[in-house]
Amino acid sequence: MKAVIMAGGMGTRLQPLTSSLPKPMVPLLNRPVLEYVIKHLKDNGIKEIIMALCWKSDVIERYFENGSRFGVRISYIMEKSPLGTAGCLKRAAPFLNDTFLVVSGDTICNFNVKDGLISHTRSSCKGTVFAVRKSQTGEYGSIIADKTGRVLRFMEKPYKTEVYSEFINAGMYIFEPSVLERIPEGVPQDISKDILPMMLAEGIHMHEADGYWSDIGTHSEYRTAQFDLLNGVEGLTPQWMADGKRKNDSVYIEKGGVSEYGAVCIGPVLIGEGAVVEKGCQIGPYVILGEGTRVREGSSIQHTICWSRQKIHPGTKITGSVLANSCEIKGSSELKNGSVLGERVVLEGGNVVKEHVMIWPKHIIAKGAQIDDTFTGRYFNSSVFTIKGRVDLSLAEGGPVKAAKLAQALTAAYGKNRGVIAGNDGTALSGLFMNLFTESLRSFGCHIYFEEDPIPPSALRNGCHTLRRLGVYAVSVNESCTLLFFDSTGQILSAEMEKSIELHYSKATPVKNNVAGTKTRIAGLAKELESVFMMTGSPVYPPEYGLEMDPLSFRFYRDLLEGSCLLTVLSPAAKQHFRGLKLIFFLDEQKQTLSLKGEHGNLPLNSAILHELFQQDLKWPEAETPIHLLAALIEGMRDNQCVKTKLDLYSKAACQHVSCKTGQENQVLSRLISEEDLERVRLSDGVNILHGEDSWTRITAVQNDAGLTVITMNSRPEEALKTNEVYTNKIKHFQK
Repeated sequence: MKAVIMAGGMGTRLQPLTSSLPKPMVPLLNRPVLEYVIKHLKDNGIKEIIMALCWKSDVIERYFENGSRFGVRISYIMEKSPLGTAGCLKRAAPFLNDTFLVVSGDTICNFNVKDGLISHTRSSCKGTVFAVRKSQTGEYGSIIADKTGRVLRFMEKPYKTEVYSEFINAGMYIFEPSVLERIPEGVPQDISKDILPMMLAEGIHMHEADGYWSDIGTHSEYRTAQFDLLNGVEGLTPQWMADGKRKNDSVYIEKGGVSEYGAVCIGPVLIGEGAVVEKGCQIGPYVILGEGTRVREGSSIQHTICWSRQKIHPGTKITGSVLANSCEIKGSSELKNGSVLGERVVLEGGNVVKEHVMIWPKHIIAKGAQIDDTFTGRYFNSSVFTIKGRVDLSLAEGGPVKAAKLAQALTAAYGKNRGVIAGNDGTALSGLFMNLFTESLRSFGCHIYFEEDPIPPSALRNGCHTLRRLGVYAVSVNESCTLLFFDSTGQILSAEMEKSIELHYSKATPVKNNVAGTKTRIAGLAKELESVFMMTGSPVYPPEYGLEMDPLSFRFYRDLLEGSCLLTVLSPAAKQHFRGLKLIFFLDEQKQTLSLKGEHGNLPLNSAILHELFQQDLKWPEAETPIHLLAALIEGMRDNQCVKTKLDLYSKAACQHVSCKTGQENQVLSRLISEEDLERVRLSDGVNILHGEDSWTRITAVQNDAGLTVITMNSRPEEALKTNEVYTNKIKHFQK
């Protein structure tokens, strides 16, 4: 059996470590990641390897040559320009005339490949994907499969609230040669995004692999993998560590390495070839020192990875950091948790590098300088977007700096020539942040179309849909400001675009520009909504329906809705206002949601629910903003009794919120799906289980809240309560 190793990755998320080194060559315990991949293949009896290269290919070729030093035979194929994983595979076709394995050059694992091959053969499928169980919030592509292992759906890095499976794609595949015929010649294609979805109809098998797996994708994952191997992982931790010189049970010293008398080493620690730890130093726990590194007297290093040839001067303190090759840290400097230094960085002494700051290669930092923010992600704990399409800013927490950085990241992800529509709620704070953000965009060459008048978010979304441009809206709440982002169709920004912006934000992608973008003032976006309100019907007294609104909606829509069939009240509304009304809606412009006040709680009225409820009964608006959907419902109830009947039935739906342990939502949803007849399961804004006509249960994860919401609808409300209880009990049971 032959294996193809995909080793062309640039390692964008690992920069600045990968500025001059391909991602598969970053060191783990002072050996390249690729060396572990090759050893794993050899240990599983695979010695014929085709390596697909692109970025810095010469570095890989020089190190591995023909593979004889590692007991394998390596052939190389080159990409002049990136072709994606499937495009690379197509170029390897002349070497592949039998069942073959595909592995990633930047992940490590100890899977039993033979077990996967047996599973593949039994399935009779043309392709098998290796999967691992992993709790996640959208960092990895997930797989949904039935009980036999047949794959039903792939979800590429979804939102947290759309993670329906605990199985993730491990980046390892077994294919039959006929699969190569599906890949077009010379066209960039991706295995997981393009080829696997194309093969779903004829069948793809999922093999649940046992063992250790790690994707060396981010600085955090990179550190974790190093420390796991230091602790010992069967089949991965090198034998030379066990056989070599030791200071004690968990302090490993390579050939020529020295820990002087009087140096304190708290394991696990690895001291590389020729590395020296002088007396008076305290090293560990969890420290890797690369070849030729010297740590001078009085220094302290913990939870840190130092590549080769570091010069650590006296009195230095380093915690939770990664240093690429040949850095020099002069006396009394401090590197704090999460800091990353590119190669040949010099700190002249007395410096402080703050948490999560990255310094790019070959920079010299002047003596005494404190580096607290090198245009990196210091101000954000984990992700830029707090909720779908939303970024929160405040003056007290570096909001102006965030806004400028975010503008740079958006320009890098979206491009500077396509233009952005901007608007705000008219308050001073939102105006301040919108000006900061849009002027920053202009400085990077992006053209701005700025609505002069205060408008609601739905008006901006409608403008995005009409003008086919990305949009950003600023709204202030108390002492903070929220930026809402919409794509060129008026929809909330996609998960893929969010992740792209966050990636460019974290690595501070430079945006080259010589000319500032233009700023064009526009007006009248709010006027476009007036035609929407005409759909709500002529004045009716007394009003038929109630509409509770958040302050932003109330401010912009109250006068426009005066005399309509809706009784409007500012939230929170007193119940007596709505006595005798048939249906009560809740419009939240700030959150961009519309819901129905049900007997058991607020019930969402998003496009997925409305399609399930009405199918062909409702005339769909082009721009699916909350106010457009509300108008469509009012018009639908006026013209079609069926719409009113189904909304009335939906208002009686059972609704419960069930707490989940943090990170377990996807495991619970995966088990729920596996127990259902998959013909009755729909995955759209949640897990939707169909029970019959006008009867279904919808289970969704709640953003920024460890829990699941369970909604059940049935033509008999008492049955809805019973069915809802069944699913809430299952969720509780699956967590025991």
